[in-house]
Amino acid sequence: MDYLTIYIILTLAGAATCLWRIYMPAMELVSMVEKHHIVAGSIYGTFIAGMVFFLMCTVLGPLMIFMLSRQRGFIKGFARGMLETKIND
Repeated sequence: MDYLTIYIILTLAGAATCLWRIYMPAMELVSMVEKHHIVAGSIYGTFIAGMVFFLMCTVLGPLMIFMLSRQRGFIKGFARGMLETKIND
């Protein structure tokens, strides 16, 4: 039971770190490029998308280490995905 508790605590801490180091800079980048983005333009959209990102990081568990080791690429890819309609038009 102790190992499970430690795993859960470390997974939640890693998800919070990914939220702070990957999600927040990507949202800032998206809001700088497009002021009226549906997600980055409102506090509710940013909050809901952030919670989904946090939950996905929690589910991924140890794969967060890979995300954090390639942080710049994930930020670029995440922002590019958020701005896909803007880039392709």
